[in-house]
Amino acid sequence: KVTRREYRERQRSLLNNTLNLLEDLADLDGGHHETIAAAVCEHLADTFLWSDEAEGDVGPRDSSKPAPWASSSQPYRKVTPDCLNKAHDHLMNGIKKLTPPLTKARAKNSPIEIEALSTQLYGIHHKLINV
Repeated sequence: KVTRREYRERQRSLLNNTLNLLEDLADLDGGHHETIAAAVCEHLADTFLWSDEAEGDVGPRDSSKPAPWASSSQPYRKVTPDCLNKAHDHLMNGIKKLTPPLTKARAKNSPIEIEALSTQLYGIHHKLINV
């Protein structure tokens, strides 16, 4: 039986291989595929934000007491600082991959590209704020 830890390690390995293959493709003049690489970086960050404890409540909560505000507004409160730092690094890497194509899209005045890249950046920034 595969444990959650083994599953996460395998997923991280596959995502890192994907990034390496995208870099190899770019080196062979096959395009940079920045949006795909940024999405892979975001998925890599997600693997560090998973917490075995966070996947379900530890026990029943007393419904007569209000939910603690701080814990409900911090989605990654059970994630270790090391994992938060690694997730942060991967998210920043994704942002760095999207910034040049956004600049090019603005220079070309391409509204569809600008909207697509801005939407992807927004999602990564939103996650980054919570990390």
